[in-house]
Amino acid sequence: MAKTIDMKVKFADTFLKRLKGLMFTSSQPETPLLLVPGSRVHSCFMKFAIDVVYLDKNNVILGKEKLNPWKLGTRIKNTAKILEGSVGFAENFENGDILNFK
Repeated sequence: MAKTIDMKVKFADTFLKRLKGLMFTSSQPETPLLLVPGSRVHSCFMKFAIDVVYLDKNNVILGKEKLNPWKLGTRIKNTAKILEGSVGFAENFENGDILNFK
């Protein structure tokens, strides 16, 4: 059964913030980064793996994956937003769950 999850995020809601994402950061982020809009990500220039969560326009989880450095993320139909964070932050998330952002 789908659940609603409240979480704190940093917003990447400009072209430059989305372009940079987590590239060139030296350590895993404490707070996940929400890319709005977003449909696909890559991990070029990253020094560590990240968890990526694909969301529709209503913040419903469509899919998730662990993305190693220098890889291209999966393309998932109807993705409108992407959440990037430390490996493991999304381990209890399931497709259909709804995220509320603070």
